[in-house]
Amino acid sequence: MCRKFAIFVIVAISTLLQYDCSKQSDGANEVTGYYISAVFNSEAKAFTEAPAAKDGIISNFSQLTMWAFIKGAAQNSLPQINLFIARPAGASVPLGTYTQGDSSFFRIVASYIVFGSGYTTYVSGNNAFTSLPLKIVITKKDSISIQGSFQGAFYTDDFKDSILVTDGKFDLPFK
Repeated sequence: MCRKFAIFVIVAISTLLQYDCSKQSDGANEVTGYYISAVFNSEAKAFTEAPAAKDGIISNFSQLTMWAFIKGAAQNSLPQINLFIARPAGASVPLGTYTQGDSSFFRIVASYIVFGSGYTTYVSGNNAFTSLPLKIVITKKDSISIQGSFQGAFYTDDFKDSILVTDGKFDLPFK
């Protein structure tokens, strides 16, 4: 059930994507403009292509979805990262810390999709065990954008491979 939900989230995010809401980046190592960035097993990565966030009530749940792609790859093979928080319907997802296993909200999930021959999806937040529980911290949120941080261990469906994601940060525009 959790795997099907994670796949549903990934498909839903991909359906929502449009390439019209990004600030300009200067191309240097430092990320400027809207982005999601993190260290993946000691390798820093910046996702600056089509970064966005969507906040709303869907199917009786308040849902916050955030996504971005790595710039420069072919459009159909862009590595992407997605962050997702859902809680019982009411107000939108507020500022705060959301940690895997916390029962005060419904679900926290993140995914990292890498394309090669086919694709590999790494998921965090819906695993029964983890070396580093997924944590998303929302530090700033207004009607224009959202900022915060995240970290967690991401696993393939068969748990044969994992990626430790640390020092994650995001600054995203709302769609």
